[in-house]
Amino acid sequence: MTNAYLCLADRDGLKTVLPETAYSKRELARLMADRKDRLALWTVLNPLEAQVLESLLQHAEYIPAMRYLESNIRYWGRAI
Repeated sequence: MTNAYLCLADRDGLKTVLPETAYSKRELARLMADRKDRLALWTVLNPLEAQVLESLLQHAEYIPAMRYLESNIRYWGRAI
């Protein structure tokens, strides 16, 4: 089963992956406010992919996390 996620990236790589909810949409909008150096993405991931990304982010592996997302992405779009 797959779920929708909202992601935040900048020039240092992927920084945040949140399950898509009304709260996470507001949080992402807040994090994007007046920041032209950030990219908000919407994507669909399976639970294992989301778990791998969360582990990479917990270890501050931002560039490897972005590369993993890019190589496993099926559906995506700019969120904001």
